[in-house]
Amino acid sequence: MVWNRFEITDVVIPNGVTSIGKFTFYGCSGLTSITIPNSVTSIGEKVFYDCTGLTSVTIGNSVTSIGSLAFYYCSELTSVTVLNPTPPTIDENVFHNQWNITLYVPKGSKEAYRTSGYWNWFKEIVEIDPSGIEQIMGCKNGNAMIFTTDGKRVDNPKKGINIIRMKDGTTRKVVVK
Repeated sequence: MVWNRFEITDVVIPNGVTSIGKFTFYGCSGLTSITIPNSVTSIGEKVFYDCTGLTSVTIGNSVTSIGSLAFYYCSELTSVTVLNPTPPTIDENVFHNQWNITLYVPKGSKEAYRTSGYWNWFKEIVEIDPSGIEQIMGCKNGNAMIFTTDGKRVDNPKKGINIIRMKDGTTRKVVVK
C-alpha cells in the first residue's frame, strides 16, 4: 500500500511503543495534534519536522530525550504539554519559534523547566494538573467523553466517580467531591 504523508490527519501511537525513530512523521502537514503515550522514552531526530499543520503536542511522562529538529518547522505549533516533571534533554533546535509557544508542565516543575537548557525559550511556562481534570471540567465533550459509572454519557463530571475517555482513546477514573 502506498500512502501520502500529506493526507495523514490523525495518528494514534499505541501504548507499549518505547521510542519514535528518525523522520517517522516528517512532513505530515495534515496532522494537527499528537499525543505521545507514557510508554515512549525517546523521540528521535526530525520525527515531526515540517508538520506545518501541527498546533498542539502532548508528550508523555516517560520521555527523557527529544532529538534535534524533532518539532522544527512546525510553524502553527502554539501549545506543548510535557507530562514529565523532569525536563527531557533537548538542544536549541528541537522546536521552531518556541517564543510563540506556551509550554504546559506538571504542577511543581515550572522552575525545573525554567532553569533547564532551552526550555526557558518558550513564550510562557504554565503549570497544570497532569491528571487531566483541569482539561475536562467544562469541556462540553470537546476533548473528552465523560460517563457516569452506569455508562450514561454526561457533558460535565458529576459528583462521585466518573469515567473519562480522552481524545487520544485512553480512559481515566476521576473522583469529583
